[in-house]
Amino acid sequence: MNQLISALLRLAFLQRQNLDKNALQNELESGEETSREPKHLLQHLQKTLRWTRVDSVSTLSLDPSQLPCLALSNTGEWRILKSF
Repeated sequence: MNQLISALLRLAFLQRQNLDKNALQNELESGEETSREPKHLLQHLQKTLRWTRVDSVSTLSLDPSQLPCLALSNTGEWRILKSF
């Protein structure tokens, strides 16, 4: 989960947004959140942390205007995608 926290904080910085690190850590360190699928985990964080929106995009339809964005690799690592 530390990798996700770091990625979300970096994304917030790149998008010039504020993100409450303590609230994020509290949500992610609760036992039930670690077992969720990535999409459901992000939807849960959207609700509890009151994010305006979370979009899922396919690699086939990724538009440069959507960058930077959070990406999940095939190995399950969270990363920030800044350019093609």
